[in-house]
Amino acid sequence: MSGRRLPWRAGGVAALALAAAGAASADTLSAQTRNGNFTFQNAQGQVNVPVAPGTFESPTFAFIQGERLVVSYTAECAVAGGNNNQNNNSANIWMDLDIVARNVTTNVITVLPPTNGNNDAFCSVNHTPQNDGWQMNAVNAVALNLPTGIYRVEVRARLRGNGATSGHLGDSSLIVWK
Repeated sequence: MSGRRLPWRAGGVAALALAAAGAASADTLSAQTRNGNFTFQNAQGQVNVPVAPGTFESPTFAFIQGERLVVSYTAECAVAGGNNNQNNNSANIWMDLDIVARNVTTNVITVLPPTNGNNDAFCSVNHTPQNDGWQMNAVNAVALNLPTGIYRVEVRARLRGNGATSGHLGDSSLIVWK
């Protein structure tokens, strides 16, 4: 049998690939981009991040319990604080992001994993007091158990660690799909 071709194998593999692609499809609920920089100071605590020009949230969308909600946020990121002395605490300065789904009817906010908690590092300081060392970073958040409702997605940021002075997020995209 080493010289024979088995045409049914190629057709079977193609059918399986097509079925898998169909099962993995998603409906885009929102896709927003924002050019330019957003800067905030450490003293502000947690702040809402603009996700498109003039808005801090996605458009509303309907969600049915049992569906999967996926949110992808990508942005240039930089944190200012510390100095060139790598023996000080400036190595422990970072920006934490929360991706939240807000039910617009009940105003209940759910922080989507893996961004729940306040110790997620979206980016960290590079041991200079300036806002430099920009990085393009991304996070994907997933919700599996949201109640049925009408939602908006928001991005919230805070600076963590001793000596953080400001955070910057620029040229970002927010994509929401189910």
